Amino acid sequence: SCAVNLMGERGSSRSRVLWVTGQFAGDLSGQVRAARCGVRSQLCSRGVYQRFCLPRSAGPRMAGDVLVALTREEGKNGPLKSLLDQRDISSVEIPCIEHARLQGAQNLQQMLISESWDWVIVTSPEAAKVLLDEWVNAGAPDLKVAAVGTATATKLERAGIVPQFVPSKATGKTLAAELPVDVDRKPSILYSTSRRAGVDLQDGLTARGATVTRLNTYDTIASTLDAITVEIGRRVDVATFASPSSVEAWVNQIGFPPFGAW
Repeated sequence: SCAVNLMGERGSSRSRVLWVTGQFAGDLSGQVRAARCGVRSQLCSRGVYQRFCLPRSAGPRMAGDVLVALTREEGKNGPLKSLLDQRDISSVEIPCIEHARLQGAQNLQQMLISESWDWVIVTSPEAAKVLLDEWVNAGAPDLKVAAVGTATATKLERAGIVPQFVPSKATGKTLAAELPVDVDRKPSILYSTSRRAGVDLQDGLTARGATVTRLNTYDTIASTLDAITVEIGRRVDVATFASPSSVEAWVNQIGFPPFGAW
């Protein structure tokens, strides 16, 4: 995740960006993950210039009257909130994004019933949620599922689908390279994903000889914030973001620094 100091420095038009890991560690891993998901480019395009890591020792200095905004979709801010609570840092949930089901989700049930797949692939917890719903609606047929990331795999396992493959690295590109497939028989693969997902996975598997059917089953859209929530957002000291979509939604509805409130 990354965090943005919304107030800027007194007397300066610049605002500070704190790239942090889940434990507020001072290493560079948070920066790398943020860069990969495009958060950094989104922030830089909005005029954020100065970037630095938050060291471990900085945690206690943030306690007191600092207020942190948590902007992930509703129900997914708990882990970060718990970490902040442990450091006596106040937080408020301002969910900037939500997920919307697409036509592909409605088609998924029938495709699970009517066709046989060598692999069914999901790459995110939300994609796993969609698959699980339609899998149940389809009568819980036997599936050979590959999942990207431990969070996705865990969500499937808890609902009764044990992934038969998880790549060594949580990326679609790695899964495409590592998925065990018999290229001589042109394996059929159903890929249930977000409308915003890239094409590395499907292109990589196609290049290996697989027939990939992609279903865009959901999209990430901006939540509509009421006037009170917008005002709260303008008064927080730090906002945390886990995706470019959250940054865009915040900027479009709450604005961006400087707000002039201290």
